[in-house]
Amino acid sequence: MSTSLTYHDVRTILALLDGWAVGRIHFRHGSLVVDAITARKEPAISVISSPAVGIFTHAVADHDLGTVDAPLRSTPVAMPSNARLVSVLAPNGQFVEYGQPLAVVEAAEDQ
Repeated sequence: MSTSLTYHDVRTILALLDGWAVGRIHFRHGSLVVDAITARKEPAISVISSPAVGIFTHAVADHDLGTVDAPLRSTPVAMPSNARLVSVLAPNGQFVEYGQPLAVVEAAEDQ
C-alpha cells in the first residue's frame, strides 16, 4: 500500500520542523515516518555604543550608522560589514554620551 502525501500533510511536517529550534524530531503519520535533527542558530545580537560625546546624526550611507558631532570634531559610527540594523536606540539629533547604546544589530546570514 502506498501512502500519498497531501498538501496539508507536507505543510504540517514543515511547520513542525520550522517550529522546533534544536533537537530531534520523530513524526509518524500512517506509514510515513520522518526523523530529523535540527540545530538552528540564533542570530548574534550586539549593541553599537557611542564612541564619543556629542550630537548623534544618522547617516545615509549603507554601512555607516552615523556620526557623533562635537565642537571641532566629528566621530564616525560604523556598523560591522556583516551586520544588519535591527533598531536605532538614539534619535537623530540627540545628545549622547560616551558608551551610550546607539543601535542594535545582528550578524547577517552567510550567503
